[in-house]
Amino acid sequence: MRQLLFIMVYLTLLPCIFVSPFVGIVVYKWLEYMPPSVVYYANALPNQYSLFVALITIGVWAFTEKKIVPRPVWLLAIFLCFVLWTQLTTALAVFPTDAAVKWERTNKVFLISLLTAAMLTTRVRIESLLWTMALAIGYFALSGAAKTILSGGGGTTVVGAYDTFMSDRVAFAFYLCALIPLLWYLGKHDTLLARFKWRNYVIKGLIVAVIISVIGTHARTGIVAGLCTFAMFVWHSNRKMITAIGGIVMLALALTFAPAEYFQRADSIENYQGDESAVSRVESWAWAYNYAKEHPITGGGYKVFQLNKRGNYWLEAHNSFFEVLAEHGFVGLFLFVALLAGIWVNCGWVIKRCREHPDLAWAADLGRALRIALVAYASGGFFGSCATFNLPYDILALSIGLRGIAMRQLVNQVATVQGPVDVPRKAPLWPTAAKA
Repeated sequence: MRQLLFIMVYLTLLPCIFVSPFVGIVVYKWLEYMPPSVVYYANALPNQYSLFVALITIGVWAFTEKKIVPRPVWLLAIFLCFVLWTQLTTALAVFPTDAAVKWERTNKVFLISLLTAAMLTTRVRIESLLWTMALAIGYFALSGAAKTILSGGGGTTVVGAYDTFMSDRVAFAFYLCALIPLLWYLGKHDTLLARFKWRNYVIKGLIVAVIISVIGTHARTGIVAGLCTFAMFVWHSNRKMITAIGGIVMLALALTFAPAEYFQRADSIENYQGDESAVSRVESWAWAYNYAKEHPITGGGYKVFQLNKRGNYWLEAHNSFFEVLAEHGFVGLFLFVALLAGIWVNCGWVIKRCREHPDLAWAADLGRALRIALVAYASGGFFGSCATFNLPYDILALSIGLRGIAMRQLVNQVATVQGPVDVPRKAPLWPTAAKA
C-alpha cells in the first residue's frame, strides 16, 4: 500500500512540473531526503525516480521561465570555481574508478543546487523548499524521538534514511541541528500554512522532537553542533536572556531521556586520548595534512583516503575541511572555505539591509536562520566527511535566492519614491495570468 500510494502521488506531481518547473525542485528534494526505495519500498525503478524529475525540470525550465542571473554574482563565481576545480582534481585522481562514483553523486548535488538558486525567485518558492526539507528531515526526527523516548534513551542509535546523506548518525545529528533554525523561521513567518490553527504548536513540538532525536543519535557531533546552534540563537536574539533560559530549559527536559552512555561520550570530547575512535580521527586529520603538503595544488582527488590505511582497512577523513584538503589540495580548501564564508557574508547583507524595513523582516530573520544552519553544518562537519553533502549547498541556494528577492523588493521601494525603474519580473510558484 505504501508503494502504491507513493507511485500515485509521484505520477500526479510529474505533470505539474510542466506547469511550473519549480515543482520539480520540490519533488527532487523530497526524493533526495526520502528515497522511495527505502521509505516507501518502491523498488520498481530503483534510482530512476529522481532522474526523471531532474530531466523534466531542466527541460521545462530551459524553455519556459525567464532567466535571472542569481545574486550576488561573486558568490556564484566562487561556487562555480569550486565546482570546476573538483572536475580537475577528479581528472587527476589517484583512484579514478572509485573517484568517478563520488564525482557523479556530487555533481548531481552541484547541478540541482545551481538550478535551485536560479529558480528561488519568490518568497513562496523559498518557503516551499523550506517546508520540503523540514517535513522530510522531521519525518526521521519524529521516529527518532519516539525510539529515544520509548527506550529511555538507551535503545537503537537514531539515524536517517539508509543510503542517504543522513544515514550516518554523525551527519544526521548536524542535519537535525540545522533544521531547528529553519523551523523557527517557519513558525514565525510562514505564509503557506498561515491559516493552520495548530501550526505553531506543531512546529514547537517538532523542534522538541528534533532535540530529543539529536540526543538519540548518541553522537558527540550532536553535542558540539547543538551547543553552537544554541549559542548562535542567543547571539542573534533581541531578547538574549529569555532565549538562553528557554533553551536551557528545553535542553534539560530533553536530557532526561539521555542514558549514562551519552554523558560518557560527552566527557570523551575533552578527554579524547582515551577514546580509540577520537584518536583515529585525529590521526586521520594528520594524515590528510601531511598528504596535502606533498600534493598541495590538486590533492589526490575523490576517495584518496583509501591510501590512509590501518591494517586491512582505511579511514575516512572524519572532517569536511581535511576531506577537501586531501582531495582537492590547498586551492580546493581555500575555495570551499571561501564558499562557506561567502554564504555567511551574503546572509549578513540581507540582515543588515532588511531589518529596518517591516515588510522585509521575514527576509532578515531568514538570513539569521540560514546563518545558524550554516554554523550547525560547519561545526558538525568538523567531525564528519560531509563536504559533498547536499545541506551546505541547499543553504547556499536559499541564501542566493533570498538575496535576489531582497534586492528586487528594496529596488521596488525606491522606485515608489523616485519613480519607475527597470526591475526583473519575479516568477510565481504557480501560474496566474502569466505562464510560470
